[in-house]
Amino acid sequence: MSSKEIKVTFETLTPLWTGDAWRKCDQLKLTGILGSLRWWFEALVRGMGYKACDSTGDKCQVEIKNPEDVLNIQEKICPVCYLFGTTGWKSRFSVSVENNNLSKPYNGRVLVRINRGKNWYYESGLMGDVGLKFNYDENIILGVLKEQNEDEKTLTLKDVFPSILKILLYLISKHGMLGAKTSMGYGVVKIQIEDNNISISEDDWNKFENYLKLFNKKFKGSINWLPNLRDFFFVKFNVTGGIDNVINNVKGFFRYQDGIIETNVIDKWKDKNWCITSPIVRKEIRNKIREEFNSNNAIRHFLMGKVAGKNTKFSAIQVSNVYKNKQNKLEFRIYGWLPEINSINSKVNDIIELLTKLFKNTSSWNSKLPSTIQNNICWDNSGLKKINSNIKALFVKNDNQGDYQ
Repeated sequence: MSSKEIKVTFETLTPLWTGDAWRKCDQLKLTGILGSLRWWFEALVRGMGYKACDSTGDKCQVEIKNPEDVLNIQEKICPVCYLFGTTGWKSRFSVSVENNNLSKPYNGRVLVRINRGKNWYYESGLMGDVGLKFNYDENIILGVLKEQNEDEKTLTLKDVFPSILKILLYLISKHGMLGAKTSMGYGVVKIQIEDNNISISEDDWNKFENYLKLFNKKFKGSINWLPNLRDFFFVKFNVTGGIDNVINNVKGFFRYQDGIIETNVIDKWKDKNWCITSPIVRKEIRNKIREEFNSNNAIRHFLMGKVAGKNTKFSAIQVSNVYKNKQNKLEFRIYGWLPEINSINSKVNDIIELLTKLFKNTSSWNSKLPSTIQNNICWDNSGLKKINSNIKALFVKNDNQGDYQ
């Protein structure tokens, strides 16, 4: 075995949540990181037109009885399960912690209540930075790829894995969030590989596409009730004023609970340049959805989630807390998944139109989060749009595309 190592550093911009079996986050859980990486890779692979198993449900199952069974493994397994592992098949890489400088930004939990609405409970999560090592066997042979000129090329894991990892980490760092509780604003992270900022080249993208081409055609196509990057939108908002201004505007919604004894605990967030703001923005979006769709609970619960014990529903729209970006400006991000499925079928265009109006006119947020939308790939003169087939443009910049930082 010839082991190769890639060092990755995660720096939190809002708290990171990787919960344990007791739903606590006292320390980093690698299973939480890997689960989040897999979820985003599934959405990306589906967006590229290939099937990806549901990591929370039925995954590929394979049985290797003879050494030659490995030679045609791509006929029996999806592109995600091949890399991340499944029943009968080991992951093609491993992850370990090199250094861990994560700690709780406060003790206990903060209760957020907006205008006599529901209570939101924010436990501390973890903030700081952590270094991870991704190890893989560079000599693993993936298969033979036929080039357009009919030449054959043998691909090894070394040929594609570094580029695939870069693409996946770039997606999370630039556009998404990492870990659990992303609907509550946790998980905005800055990611570096080998101490360098991530950028995706044409060569990286070609290697990713070559990897997908190795898989059997039966894995093409997707299931519309599973997250697919084509159905996503991503937007960011610049927030005017400094972090002091943001905190002063929203701290009236906060209460202390369960062990928080410092009366100035919120002021300590200034040092980390972040603040709990997600529930304020989410409430505004939820209210507009309720008004527009005449209290249609199916639409509202799909888009904004529902907390009801075992019947808790995933939120299709995720809203981050405010944080400071690499341009030293405050911002927050919103992304969402708008598929053509029963609960919102035939209403997707209406939802996009509603969000366009809300995002263009942030006057209702002005007393709390004065902000202006930042132009990016999911926004044009007519308003919000889904990624659709324009996935590559999320990663590889060209002369006709605005910078999305």
